Amino acid sequence: LLLGNLSISTGTNIEIENGVVIKVNGSNIYVDGGLKINGTPTNKITITSFKDDNIGNPFDTNGDGNATIPGSGDVGLIAFNASSDDSYSAIRCANIKFTYGIRWINAAAKMDDCLITNTYGYGLTFEGNSNPVVDSVSLVNGNNDPIGMSLTSDPTFSNITFTANATRCIRITDANLSSNALLKKRSLAGITNIAYFITGLNIDATATLTIEPGVVIKSINNYPYYNTITVNGALIALGTSSEKIIFTSKSDDSNGGDYNNDGKTTSPYRNDWREIYFNSSSLASNLKNCIFRYGSGLVINNNNNLTIDSSVVEQSNNAAFIINGASNPTIKNTELLNISNVPVSMAMFSSPTSLNISLSNVASIGLGIQ
Repeated sequence: LLLGNLSISTGTNIEIENGVVIKVNGSNIYVDGGLKINGTPTNKITITSFKDDNIGNPFDTNGDGNATIPGSGDVGLIAFNASSDDSYSAIRCANIKFTYGIRWINAAAKMDDCLITNTYGYGLTFEGNSNPVVDSVSLVNGNNDPIGMSLTSDPTFSNITFTANATRCIRITDANLSSNALLKKRSLAGITNIAYFITGLNIDATATLTIEPGVVIKSINNYPYYNTITVNGALIALGTSSEKIIFTSKSDDSNGGDYNNDGKTTSPYRNDWREIYFNSSSLASNLKNCIFRYGSGLVINNNNNLTIDSSVVEQSNNAAFIINGASNPTIKNTELLNISNVPVSMAMFSSPTSLNISLSNVASIGLGIQ
């Protein structure tokens, strides 16, 4: 029974043998040294709530009969920190229940053949430059997104399953991107090209976010707090004719899977997610073969280094493009479909280059002058 936080110091290694049952009363495990949770397929390790009367000897650890039942968050975080020993640390053949989740912070401890159930936070979280190998892991009955991940982390997933979690996505946890990052197309948990969920991301002036062809990004409208993405550096999203990059509503199940795991109960609408803001930058942003669906438009503020090509803006609650200040973007070979406002709203001092723009079902045919 773990009654207080356990911190494993640098240079210290702890191995938990197969078959061990550990019950926890609200405590965390912080790993700065080595932790090997070393079960076997026939004799797994269990880490669970001290209120869990279904396992252990005795079953009823707190001796209260049925007066208390286990709940999400009874077990705190299991966190592998940056100084943890990646060559020693591992989680193998374990059932981990009622936690705040498993977290890697610039770490790479391997995980395989595990059940993670009834988590309060993200089931698995990868922060910083974490790059563990995660194989044969089932995430079940989580209260939040099954996976949270920073843009600079790069875990390797195989044989992952999701069952009855709050969502079916990978949540991008960054509020701020200060270094270059690549967002890869991934398939896991039986979802081909699983969606990323992003909201409130700020790309610093010296940073570039590059998005691979085929990636699907979903978001929500959390007005008045955050834009979906604010670009002070650069955004490179170069899809292909067969693998478009898609920005859309969390309720849009046509790409990236059923994010909120509700079948057809919810439908996407215009203004389901906020704008993408392109502020003044010395770095060039380039968007090609992208689809922007059910949002509130692309806002361009004093930006002369943005090119949008062969893309589609559809079901927008606002103008497809809102061009402020002395912006001079290039917009070409692009379709604007089902727009609730004018296709383009622009400042008197802006001078966009527009080539081969097509319109369909736009509320007002004309340029809006601010």
